[in-house]
Amino acid sequence: MRFSFFLFSFAIAMILVSCQMAEAPESFPTSQNDITPIPSSNDGSQQTNSSYLSSRKLIRTGEVECETQDTGPLSDQIIQSAVNHEGFVSAQSSKNINERQVKDFSIQVPSSQFDMFMSEVQAILPEKAKVNIQSQDVTDQLVDLEARLQSKILLEERYLALIEKGTEIKELTFMEQSLNDVRLQIERIQASIASMEGKVAFSKIDFSIRQPIVIQVAEAPGFLS
Repeated sequence: MRFSFFLFSFAIAMILVSCQMAEAPESFPTSQNDITPIPSSNDGSQQTNSSYLSSRKLIRTGEVECETQDTGPLSDQIIQSAVNHEGFVSAQSSKNINERQVKDFSIQVPSSQFDMFMSEVQAILPEKAKVNIQSQDVTDQLVDLEARLQSKILLEERYLALIEKGTEIKELTFMEQSLNDVRLQIERIQASIASMEGKVAFSKIDFSIRQPIVIQVAEAPGFLS
């Protein structure tokens, strides 16, 4: 009888927490093209695009591909530019493919330095370089994760309160297992938030610089050959 009353109390607590979680916002935009239209301020005037975007959480990334005979000097210039903008090389490799030197590397720079860094890079790239820049708006996803985290923390506190009141071994075993499950979920949500905030803080740009293909044209045989 006591355990049945305990399960009833536990069910009520779960329903209350579920209601709070249901109020958490869902994730919507996944790219900069899907960002909600700029809202109007109290005086009816529209906020500037830059001020509105500064309030959003954006993951900005880039991809650069180009061909040049001097892969080493160009790579060094790009890396030095990244260092000047408080960035660093997060991955790097060099190889030869069909007698062509290929340098692949990834650079991370603070998001606040992304535009200036990319502007400098594009100024030194060969004429036919391919540059692809993407932005992903994760503002609503972070809000959703924070709401879920707070709900789980609240549930953790209620489990702890119920454990203090529990006296039977059966009750305590059940509640301790449930508490461990909630704490594991909290750790996973915190890890997701930390990972996403890290990507927002630092932008990643992947570079692939290779030597051009040399096409050798065979000489036509002479008239007397």
